[in-house]
Amino acid sequence: SLESVPFITQQVRAHGKRAGVVTTKPFTDATPAAFGTQDDYRDDEAAISDSMIRNGNLDVIITPGHPEFGGSSQTLSAANLAALRGGLDGWTFVDDYAALGAIGSGAQA
Repeated sequence: SLESVPFITQQVRAHGKRAGVVTTKPFTDATPAAFGTQDDYRDDEAAISDSMIRNGNLDVIITPGHPEFGGSSQTLSAANLAALRGGLDGWTFVDDYAALGAIGSGAQA
């Protein structure tokens, strides 16, 4: 029987810190996903994506693969994209350079 072990982002958040993933690969790829979720099936990108944005282990995800810009539709479902745009669980969805820059400079929260 395998026992689940808290991963680094869970440990960091347990100490009141914030955690995130910044990647040049889709955030559901094995390495970035390992910081946000635990899933037995690496090919189930939709479940991994859903878990990463809904399980509360991450505060920031910066990744390529926007489904409307030619990215993989398996990475982020249309329902999750709409939910993120609507402020799902406090997430701020950014998909343009100016808004990202405003957040980075502190001009926008």
